[in-house]
Amino acid sequence: MEERLERFIWHVERSNNNLITTAQDLSEEQLAWTPPLINNSIGWQLRHCAGEYWYSLGHLTGDRIPVNLNAFGFPPVEGGLQTKLKFEFDLEETGPGPSAESHINYLNHAWETLKTFLVDKYDIWATKTYTRPGGAKSVSYTHLRAHETEADLVC
Repeated sequence: MEERLERFIWHVERSNNNLITTAQDLSEEQLAWTPPLINNSIGWQLRHCAGEYWYSLGHLTGDRIPVNLNAFGFPPVEGGLQTKLKFEFDLEETGPGPSAESHINYLNHAWETLKTFLVDKYDIWATKTYTRPGGAKSVSYTHLRAHETEADLVC
């Protein structure tokens, strides 16, 4: 496996493990709680990270993805987000149940699906250039920091 891909996978799995460790023993109420000075709950962060993985997979493959991106904090786009993407997503998908276990399983499923594609199809996707809808650029460090919690979590 290419070294950059190995480093990327290591980083994502480290971040996922930090988030999962924080969430695994939380009650539904705790999962929905938003800590002071943090914009989003741990549950939202788990769902948003999973949404980012599905979003990335949709861009890489062009395939329909099993997630409602509108429910995961993706900004609305004039004319509808789905009209700007080169792939479809499921507007009826409800996401994980309220428990920490269902959130963790949801995150793991999204990551494992994306990771399998990245490893198996590296020779195909590594040579392409990808842009976000509307020509949007990568998110800033400030955006990433906005998603952090006291446990040093970034998705």
